[in-house]
Amino acid sequence: MSTLKPAFSLELNLIRVFLVLASLLGFASQTTFWVIVAVVMDGLVLLSLYADLIWVDVLPNGLRLRRWIGKENTMTWDEVEEIQFNDLEIRLVGKGRKHRLTFPTQMRGLDDLIRNMLKRFPSAMWRPASMSQPVRLEGYTLIFSEGMSRQRYPLTAVRGLDLVEEYNFWSGVKFRSRVRLSGNQERTFSGVQAFILLFNWTRKEPVT
Repeated sequence: MSTLKPAFSLELNLIRVFLVLASLLGFASQTTFWVIVAVVMDGLVLLSLYADLIWVDVLPNGLRLRRWIGKENTMTWDEVEEIQFNDLEIRLVGKGRKHRLTFPTQMRGLDDLIRNMLKRFPSAMWRPASMSQPVRLEGYTLIFSEGMSRQRYPLTAVRGLDLVEEYNFWSGVKFRSRVRLSGNQERTFSGVQAFILLFNWTRKEPVT
């Protein structure tokens, strides 16, 4: 069993410390308005910790999600009916759509889990959950979007895909989707979404 751990960033932690210190000043003022503001600030800190303090255990037959508070959530591979994804989170939807397991993409070691899940589940089970996509497929033509510019490539131009994990103490963990194209060209997108989309579009055989 392996475990995906939360990756903290100094940047976000400094913001949390600032909010806590500001809330202490608010409580010290003993005025109704600033006490309410202090309570809101502390609530934001707790919500951000709840969202970030997540551990995902990769089990032989599925995933188990653990939070610092709250119950564990386990889903077996056989229960998975759909996988929804964007650059911020991945959600496994169980049969009957009642059971769901959601985890953020800012976790160290996530690249290996995504690759294993792509090999395990067919492309028909993957659903992009974002209206904004860095790459689209029209027929057999890929359209890469960057700002106002659009670049078109045939689907057969894709020569390789990489999901690259980048980590530094200040900003935490980030992923980049790197696409190698014919003619020694290369495109890089922030996040995991482009990698998942392109992997599914360029599959040569269905997954069994």
